[in-house]
Amino acid sequence: MPMPTNIPIIDTMLGVPEENQKGVYDFMRPLFRDAETIQSFDFPVQYLFKDFPKVDKQEDYITYTLKLMDQYWIERALTGVSLGNPLGNNNLAVKRHPDRFIAACGSDPNRGMEGVREIVRLHEEYGTKAVSAFSARAFRWRRKFSTRSTRSVGSFPNCASCSGTARNLGRRSP
Repeated sequence: MPMPTNIPIIDTMLGVPEENQKGVYDFMRPLFRDAETIQSFDFPVQYLFKDFPKVDKQEDYITYTLKLMDQYWIERALTGVSLGNPLGNNNLAVKRHPDRFIAACGSDPNRGMEGVREIVRLHEEYGTKAVSAFSARAFRWRRKFSTRSTRSVGSFPNCASCSGTARNLGRRSP
């Protein structure tokens, strides 16, 4: 049976390429402990993404991404935005094409209310619809504050932060 063409696809995490694509995951470098990752990988998370696409230099990476989305029937895509890179292609894509790109952001539970305020600012500026927590960073929080009775809940602090934020953003939390 051929692939249906009348079903819209929502990509749940798409990154618009940047000119310096290798630098996108540099924030993870302090977490690396093994020699292979530190010394021999060209791309910091190469162990996860074996065939990371190499994108030739483009005049406009957002237009390039939209053409690929159209080619593969992707109607909309969730993409990460941040306050630290206001001119990053993901941020610009959400601003220029809110009908095609859905803003999402990452949050570090270790930052407490400072992190929650950042989520609110991102929602106000980009209309953020999703928040995720990077588990390697969240581990420090759980290790520092967990007790025997709370260890079994794992990511509960992340969910609690999101629920509180949802209320602050005018939505009912589950």
